[in-house]
Amino acid sequence: PEPPPGLEPIGPGHSMADIVHLAHGCDIRPSLTTFSPRGDGGMPMIEYWVRPKGVAPDLLFALLCGDVSAPVTFGVNRFGWAPTVQLTAYLRALPADGWLRVMCTATQIGQDWFDEDHIVVDCEGRIIVQTRQLAMVPPPQP
Repeated sequence: PEPPPGLEPIGPGHSMADIVHLAHGCDIRPSLTTFSPRGDGGMPMIEYWVRPKGVAPDLLFALLCGDVSAPVTFGVNRFGWAPTVQLTAYLRALPADGWLRVMCTATQIGQDWFDEDHIVVDCEGRIIVQTRQLAMVPPPQP
């Protein structure tokens, strides 16, 4: 899938430029509307479109996309570093040449721990990577 029109790549001047340093080697286009807390009280979902600069995505790049997202806790106003305690990755297929769509969700965000799932879909609509991680929730902001 192609990114929706109007999504800006992370780079100089972007609101995420200071925290996403991978943008030097790849084109990352987050849907910032998915970072906000959901009005229905459901778990947050963060969505990105990603592709390497100047080359086709390969298996290692696809695997990287399984952990490319800012922590899903951003969607419940818990910002900051969220140390990963455990990560499991499933490599389902080699990616086709084009954009990769990354959807990041959570099942539960507790006081201290949260889980985070990434599904990476290539431009042909195939799931190529799935990851699940258990991480620590960033501390509340003062």
